[in-house]
Amino acid sequence: MPENQCVNCGTITTALNNWHAICPNCRLYASSLGADGGTGIDGLEDLRKSNFDILLSQLEATRPLAGLTLLEVGCSKGLFLEAALSRGMKTTGIEPEIAMADQARAKGLEVFDGFFPDAMPAGATYDIIVFNDVFEHLPDPTAALVACQNHVRRNGSLLINLPSSDGAFFRISKLFSRLGWSGPYERLWQKGFPSPHTFYFNPKNLRELVEKSTGLRLEYQHSLPSVHRKGTRERVRSTYKGLSGEIVTLGVVCLSFVLPLLPSDISVTHFRSHDT
Repeated sequence: MPENQCVNCGTITTALNNWHAICPNCRLYASSLGADGGTGIDGLEDLRKSNFDILLSQLEATRPLAGLTLLEVGCSKGLFLEAALSRGMKTTGIEPEIAMADQARAKGLEVFDGFFPDAMPAGATYDIIVFNDVFEHLPDPTAALVACQNHVRRNGSLLINLPSSDGAFFRISKLFSRLGWSGPYERLWQKGFPSPHTFYFNPKNLRELVEKSTGLRLEYQHSLPSVHRKGTRERVRSTYKGLSGEIVTLGVVCLSFVLPLLPSDISVTHFRSHDT
């Protein structure tokens, strides 16, 4: 597909600047920032642990998790695998950053080195495949989805947890960018980081892409908090230093008190396979 065609609906995209564009039809954002492995961002551990507990509890409400097999794509040092293991699941991860994979293996977790799906064992299948803040970094999401269908068992699940372009932070930072302050918007894209975003989905266009590309069908969608006040300073300082970092930290902390009333910047979508 030509680079200026939307990967979801095929519409010709509208360039927003020299590194990203938007589809005027389905509102999928795409960038030319490149895709690679990354080492993660400081200050997110408490938020991730809290959100992983919510994510697993929501999933467990649909069926018992004990004994089910789970693959996490881009498992980093294994925080989600540990949370799933504590609920009786049989867990496996795949991670391109060797240092992160080694940390996970040091905890006794099973982790393959490399990128999904190339590093997957032939014929390996799982009850649940999970992407936590990974799917938006993939250079070819359609190919990844086809691979997921091949690796998920009948009546199995695909869970995609990723940032949403419908979220309050995204909309506010985009407004700031239009007014001349592009820093917060570029930070949401992780522009200049080892693994920037190649796409920015919303729940609607993500569902369209998955259901168009595979036999997987929507089960439910929900949101997650995007800010945990503990760790906010470290998270902000990964981009902003000195006084500017303190000002941004204060702004994010203040905003965190009203964020539950605003559209969430993190979307979770659960799909189920019904194929033979």
